[in-house]
Amino acid sequence: MSELGVKDNTCRVVKRGFSAVGIRHEAKYSEYPTVIPQSFDSLISRMEEIQNRTGEKLALYEPGNYAPDNLGTYYTTAQVTEIGSIPQGMVSQTTPVCTYAVYTHKGEIWKIGDAYGSLNRWIDENGYKHSKGWVVELMDERFNPTSPESELEIYTPIEEK
Repeated sequence: MSELGVKDNTCRVVKRGFSAVGIRHEAKYSEYPTVIPQSFDSLISRMEEIQNRTGEKLALYEPGNYAPDNLGTYYTTAQVTEIGSIPQGMVSQTTPVCTYAVYTHKGEIWKIGDAYGSLNRWIDENGYKHSKGWVVELMDERFNPTSPESELEIYTPIEEK
């Protein structure tokens, strides 16, 4: 991961890619708050099957029209150092290296919508726009969905306006 020098109390800009192995899902966007935690439970029960995992979990979201009734594709995955043997029923997903705005969401997971709003405002106010690519949520040892002290990082692909 390389820091690109744009940083303030809200966001930073980095250039990186991700390699992951996990489970592909489809659901209506309105169902995401319920189905994504269930999807991670499913992944966690099979984590030992994934080779070369780093200990970080990733949720990867397909870019698209996030209207509540639209169907979206997402992946619940374990980040890996390299793609090894893929367990049955799982897939690999690699995002190419690109430029991301990164926002660290602190607090309860149900408030993550506020984090996305702050991130989107920062992108607009700092001379960037969204670019094509997967939105990534990275959960490491700081993440605990039941704690108000929880932290996760949101990576949104960007480019200069």
